[in-house]
Amino acid sequence: MTFHGNILGIVPGMQSLAVLGRATKMVPKDSLKVNRKKQTKNMIGGFTDIMVGTTMIGPTANIIAAVP
Repeated sequence: MTFHGNILGIVPGMQSLAVLGRATKMVPKDSLKVNRKKQTKNMIGGFTDIMVGTTMIGPTANIIAAVP
């Protein structure tokens, strides 16, 4: 793998860390003071981000692997 390939190889790992960060933001910090409507909206947006993010990691890794 070339220098560019080595640098690009970091991208799928960074994507997975971003998805993990979004998942941890969905956990409420204090369960006693949770606004249910806001938490529901946050959960729906978070699950959408996670589903789209995880499906994009595989194709991105395949594209990067094809780089000479």
